[in-house]
Amino acid sequence: MNKQKYEEVKRTLAEVTAALARNDLTEKERRDFEKHSAALSGQLLSVWLPMSNVRRAIMLILLLLGLRAFFNYDDTYIWYWIGIVFFSPKAVGLLTYGFGRFMGGFKK
Repeated sequence: MNKQKYEEVKRTLAEVTAALARNDLTEKERRDFEKHSAALSGQLLSVWLPMSNVRRAIMLILLLLGLRAFFNYDDTYIWYWIGIVFFSPKAVGLLTYGFGRFMGGFKK
């Protein structure tokens, strides 16, 4: 997904979210908007690298620090590489989905 497509999907998701906030929707319209919102959210969280250059730079720095620690036989490399996970949209999406499924089991 390129930056232009990402921004378009993000804008569409904002419009769908605003439509869901209205109270004048029928039940069918609300279900359709919720399905569309879930599909758009999935598209936004389907990329491994973030679209922001700042977040990409942070990921690169963490990777380089992790490699440096790994080759210097330092045990801190694992913490750098775990930190990379929190900057990847796909990894964050998978973690939040798993956490939501886990927490949903307690609501029954």
